[in-house]
Amino acid sequence: PAGPGAGGQWSGGRCHRAHFRHHAAAVQHDVAAGRQGATCALVEAASQGLPVIATRTGAHELIVAEGETGFLDDAGDVRALGGHLRRLLDDRDLRDRMATAALQRVRERFVFENLMPRVEATLAAIAAGRPLPGEPVP
Repeated sequence: PAGPGAGGQWSGGRCHRAHFRHHAAAVQHDVAAGRQGATCALVEAASQGLPVIATRTGAHELIVAEGETGFLDDAGDVRALGGHLRRLLDDRDLRDRMATAALQRVRERFVFENLMPRVEATLAAIAAGRPLPGEPVP
């Protein structure tokens, strides 16, 4: 079957399980404020069932659900990074719950077949002058 974790296609390219199989978590942590890391790597890691620790910048907040699929830290907060790494290394149940949730989130949000209907609905709403899907109606 197509989809992340099954060797299928996600909206950004091919995912390769072997690259991630020995990791407890994926980390994209920008120590310097104002820098944004490679968000594709976060989607790829989550698609392989890894919790993600990332900085609270740009698209990272769209990929990581804080406390559900991983953790978001402020840029430069290495103490928080260390604490989150330690929690995931020490708590297998937490790591497994976040890994399952990360995989599910990627399947729902970033697999091409699931992403395109949302893009089409958004474009149709813009063209018709309607509120965007998910926005409250004024």
